[in-house]
Amino acid sequence: MKSFKLRAICFAAAAAVLFSAIFSLAFAFHELEHECSGNDCPVCAAIMQAEEGLLRSSSGVLTVSKLVFVQVTVAAAFICQVILKTNTPVSFKVKLNN
Repeated sequence: MKSFKLRAICFAAAAAVLFSAIFSLAFAFHELEHECSGNDCPVCAAIMQAEEGLLRSSSGVLTVSKLVFVQVTVAAAFICQVILKTNTPVSFKVKLNN
């Protein structure tokens, strides 16, 4: 049960980050051609903040892609182990006595 809660929290955090990245990018594209009001333009400040957030989060993408690769590799190894099961005396539950 503890593992399920941890997974749910991780999924919610990942969804929040993804939601934030997508909508900050959409906001930046939507307001790209706005009429700027000068140095203290709030739209320009929001666009700059969205750019910085996306640039900072892009360094984490490489880490996540490496983790996904490792998880896929481990899953493939497990599936191969299950499919290509070898027959040993232990798998046949043979009692080995002297």
